[in-house]
Amino acid sequence: MAVRESVSRRDFLNRSVVVSGGALFTIGMAGCGSKSAPALSGTMDAGTDGGGAGSMEAPSDADYRKPVADLPELAAVGGVTRVQDSGYDFYLVRKSESEVIALENICTHAKCPTNYQADSSSFLCPCHRSQFDLDGNVSRGPANKPLNRFNAALANGVVSVVFS
Repeated sequence: MAVRESVSRRDFLNRSVVVSGGALFTIGMAGCGSKSAPALSGTMDAGTDGGGAGSMEAPSDADYRKPVADLPELAAVGGVTRVQDSGYDFYLVRKSESEVIALENICTHAKCPTNYQADSSSFLCPCHRSQFDLDGNVSRGPANKPLNRFNAALANGVVSVVFS
């Protein structure tokens, strides 16, 4: 059972100012929370991750590269991992044996970072409770746009992401 704390108007305003000030400071220090990059539709399906026939090379202009072996959450189809690298905050989702997608970890409604919810296989925004499925599509508003995607590829056992 939840216990409800009585808070005076003055305490509420004081707490709001402290939280808002901290949030503004954090955003300012982080360069608005995430580098801005254009949303790119779709993903690059670059063959299998086993390096067999039909595999293609990962893009040479990738901003992020990591062997799947170093990302244990992506060992199985449906796996999800959060990555914070080079000022970007994004999720990698293993869609199939040969495909990953990269979703920016910024809610398209109020620009808050989302949280992955393993029990519902979704991304939840703590600010206004928008929810996104594993493809980044809105499953519950108030957000009305999907999460931004970066170009991603899985080739020869390496995940590559291009941010721009």
